[in-house]
Amino acid sequence: MSEDKQIYFPDRKTWRAWLAENHDKVKSIWLVHDKVSSPVSRLSYEDIVEEALCFGWIDSTVKKRDDNRSMIYLSVRKPKSIWAKSNKDRIEKLIKNGLMTRTGLEVVERAKEDGSWNQFDVVEELVLPKELKKAFAKNKKAAEGFENFSVSVRKQILYFIYSAKQRETREKRVEKLLPSLEANKNPFI
Repeated sequence: MSEDKQIYFPDRKTWRAWLAENHDKVKSIWLVHDKVSSPVSRLSYEDIVEEALCFGWIDSTVKKRDDNRSMIYLSVRKPKSIWAKSNKDRIEKLIKNGLMTRTGLEVVERAKEDGSWNQFDVVEELVLPKELKKAFAKNKKAAEGFENFSVSVRKQILYFIYSAKQRETREKRVEKLLPSLEANKNPFI
């Protein structure tokens, strides 16, 4: 487990207040919160993520802390990090509701300027990379296997390929995926 500080937040108000005071002083934390099943749970996952986005932070790993509490690793969003559609949708809502801070808006603007804001729209739109199209033209069974997967698994596959910066790496990833696709087996399990 990371050496980052573990901090308990009982509700959205205290989480936002902490971020307002510390978002530019601390790089990351493990946010400890009550599980949804807990009778005292007042801080939802959605609340946690929305407030993080307001201050230019992002969530990642979720871990069990004990029987009553979970913890989520949160950190300052790194430049050029990829924006999921779900977070872009949240940002739109937060802007409409006037909840975004200047820092959060600056992070969004930088992402739009450097291209990371839209970098993986092709994944959301299920656009096949040319390396995968080429492989499917030669291997119909793999193409059929790919089409049999759920949308979420297809997006995982596309993200895995598109996230490679070099064409050679994308080609290697496609080759690595083909046996699983031919067998109609999720390559990430």
